[in-house]
Amino acid sequence: MKKVLFMMSAFLSLGMLCACDTDDEISALMDNKLTLFEDGFRSIPEKDNNTGCLYYDKDRGAWFISYHHPGTYDSVDIYYVLNLPDEFKVNKEGRVNVSFSGKVVEMTDEERESLGMLLLGGYRYFFVYLTKIELTCQ
Repeated sequence: MKKVLFMMSAFLSLGMLCACDTDDEISALMDNKLTLFEDGFRSIPEKDNNTGCLYYDKDRGAWFISYHHPGTYDSVDIYYVLNLPDEFKVNKEGRVNVSFSGKVVEMTDEERESLGMLLLGGYRYFFVYLTKIELTCQ
């Protein structure tokens, strides 16, 4: 009886570990990155006055800003926002043009792979802690 109970609890534990989905994973990653900014790491470069498009990533349940480098056709930076103000969380189906600045940290290969993000040609992925965000008319 003890063996059966032990086996059942082992399978239950294993099942619960496998039940994590991508939304939980990106939330956990974003929370971990947010503590880096809150703990006062100053080695993270500041991004000033970039413009881009704000989108909602349905697969990961997170907001991101896409910045296309002028003069290129495939050089794009994707910034997953750690602290997006609520007034910007309204249009989950479309895009909003924004100007933003903040502190950024690039995603590691392990973080990107754990979220199921493919590394495309000129794409780079970051987390950003916004210091400013404004709507723009582009």
